[in-house]
Amino acid sequence: MVKIFISHNTKDARFVSGLKQYLIKNKIVLYIADRDRQPGKYLPEKNIKNP
Repeated sequence: MVKIFISHNTKDARFVSGLKQYLIKNKIVLYIADRDRQPGKYLPEKNIKNP
């Protein structure tokens, strides 16, 4: 299973939206910083799920 972390600038939100849809369509598991926030939790321990 491939898992990808995406962190981006707000000016890139449109591009990231398209990238997210492409990756989900291809069964890639995503963690997107602005969507899946869990402050104080060590990144590898966060639940990584598709929306």
